[in-house]
Amino acid sequence: MNIITPIYPLTLLVLAACSTAADPASQTASAANTTSAAAPAPTAAAGDSKGTIHLVVAGGPHAGTYDAVMHEGGASYGFAGKGQFGNQYSENDKKPNELSSVQLVVDDVKGDKTATSGFQTTISFGPLLGGYSLNVNTLRDASRPEGKGQLSLTYGGGKGPATTHLTGETAAHEKFDLTINATEVATAD
Repeated sequence: MNIITPIYPLTLLVLAACSTAADPASQTASAANTTSAAAPAPTAAAGDSKGTIHLVVAGGPHAGTYDAVMHEGGASYGFAGKGQFGNQYSENDKKPNELSSVQLVVDDVKGDKTATSGFQTTISFGPLLGGYSLNVNTLRDASRPEGKGQLSLTYGGGKGPATTHLTGETAAHEKFDLTINATEVATAD
């Protein structure tokens, strides 16, 4: 058993709290990078982005389309354990109807392509603490499995890039379709 897995919720919370911008001007610029409804996808200046997120939620109070640019955090491989891929995106000061966080952990990543139903994701709206979240946890050693889904990851190793696509359904039957295009991947090697 991987001893790091039981502390994932705490790790994700710490990462979310640490990824905020320090100055108000930067926070204002970041807030403009998340959209809801059918607004156009945000764009980022070359070298200013670690990737993009596209999310479609069907059902529930946050049904709609959301797009975001990852300026901090982003994709990682090997930090949470051998063969584990992750993604971390969080922004403070979001309104209750705005995408504020996408956390993802994928087990057993091997080779260029991985298809699995074993992953954990938390997608949050509004304030990072106390906001509304969609949760799916189907990791093989999950202490409280919830929801279901299917994930495909294309990642050739090294510094990336990586593309993650997943479809999920929470225990409350909220369905979502998430695509993360990471331009770079931080590695533990």
